[in-house]
Amino acid sequence: MMQVFLCKNMMPSVLYRCSLILFLMLLCSVAMVAQTVRISGYVLDREDKPIPFAGVKVRGTGTGATTNLKGYYEFRMQSTTDSVTIEFSSMGYTGVSRSMPSLTQDVRLNVRLADADIELESVTVQASRRRLNTMERVSTKDIRVNTGPTGGVESLISTYAGVTQNNELSSQYSVRGGSYDENMVYVNGIEVYRPLLVRSAQQEGLSFVNPDLTQSVQFSAGGFTADYGDKMSSVLDIRYKQPQEKEGALLLGMLQSSLYYGSSAGRFNQITGLRYKSAKSLLGSTDTEAEYDPVYIDGQTFMTYSFSPNFSVNFLGNISRTRYTFIPQTRETSFGTLSDTKKLKIYFDGQEQDLFLTTFGALSLNLVPDEKQRHSLTLSAFNSNERETYDIRGEYFLNDVQLDAGGSNSSSSSSDSPNALGIGRNHEHARNRLNYRVVNVGYR
Repeated sequence: MMQVFLCKNMMPSVLYRCSLILFLMLLCSVAMVAQTVRISGYVLDREDKPIPFAGVKVRGTGTGATTNLKGYYEFRMQSTTDSVTIEFSSMGYTGVSRSMPSLTQDVRLNVRLADADIELESVTVQASRRRLNTMERVSTKDIRVNTGPTGGVESLISTYAGVTQNNELSSQYSVRGGSYDENMVYVNGIEVYRPLLVRSAQQEGLSFVNPDLTQSVQFSAGGFTADYGDKMSSVLDIRYKQPQEKEGALLLGMLQSSLYYGSSAGRFNQITGLRYKSAKSLLGSTDTEAEYDPVYIDGQTFMTYSFSPNFSVNFLGNISRTRYTFIPQTRETSFGTLSDTKKLKIYFDGQEQDLFLTTFGALSLNLVPDEKQRHSLTLSAFNSNERETYDIRGEYFLNDVQLDAGGSNSSSSSSDSPNALGIGRNHEHARNRLNYRVVNVGYR
């Protein structure tokens, strides 16, 4: 009975104490909440666009935040009656700071950051050599890895500014709209000539310059010095190798094969190259079914004999043979719309045979008495024999293509067909022959 009496007397005291503790804790929490303030806002650029991931912090403390993708930030800190400085910064922008005398309530603070202007130190670039003309040096490695139907130096030159090629099967190029024969080509100081071709006036087939024999290439699209001549378009200066020891290479390919060999014996050195190219497999993919057989064969040699370190004689020789054989058979072409389709079919009879044979030889005497003088006397001769003959007859049928019951196209190539729209015949005939020689004696 005594124990029960004590429990009844102690229970109100325990409840009172618990209530008092809870009340005191509540007062402390309210006081703590009352001692913190919230700082929030947006960080924008001068065009009022948000700046994401900008840093916001209170100077001298670790309190702060980072803006989100919308440029918004928010953080809490204890209220204070002392002055507080808040700093805003972001990469690429000039940082700013805002000072407030006290923080006793929530603050909404928006700022704008200006673009950062950084003045770089001056940089001085010094060239390792003086440039006395407008000649651009072409890498010989790019010539060997250059791809295309023609390849060679000319196809690489066509990638320069102001230089264009109108025919991917021709090695000729035009500079700033000029004619192809306004472009000069020099090989070891000797001006070379190229085939004319009777009708097209463009050289097809192999380029004169043999990449296997080439040591250096320089090109200028204008503004070159007077020692290259008086033509207005461009100049291509090729330097062939002068081997100091034996060297050679053999290349076998589907379109082109080549072989070259160079050697040196005392005062005499030479380099000789042979090339063979056939575009039969390349032209076999055209719309016209025909027998294509163009064959290009080329042989070049460059020899040098030095009488002394200051006096030498050079010989450059070239022979090129190009033969075209073209026997067309049929050609079929469809055109029009899906509901109104026309088909043209042509049957050919005849063939074309062209032959171009060119030879070139040049003998040059070179005297270099000192570093400021260079004398050269050159005798060159170029001969070209061009023949272009063809007799080709064609009969064409123009038909209207109709859809049959199965939904497929049906047409007939006969003039008796009810879908026939017209027939016609064509005959092309030519016998063009040109033989010319160019002999040049020059002193430079």
